[in-house]
Amino acid sequence: LADRAGNRGRFRDADAYPLDQAFPLLMKQLKLMLTSGELNPRHQHTVTLYAKGLTCEADTLGSGGYVYLAVYPTPETKK
Repeated sequence: LADRAGNRGRFRDADAYPLDQAFPLLMKQLKLMLTSGELNPRHQHTVTLYAKGLTCEADTLGSGGYVYLAVYPTPETKK
């Protein structure tokens, strides 16, 4: 993974900390989805995960082996 991973933009320390906390949880969830077949490398299907105030949208795009991620702060809902 490390040879293919990257990010765009700049993160302040205050922004990077929640990502550091959430990333292992998100990876664990994605691994379970891949092993269960819920997320299939051969078929495009977007899944949305939530952890530690962040939203992660993941999709293989039918790439046959890659998982593309977009991680952003979860929008607050108005009460």
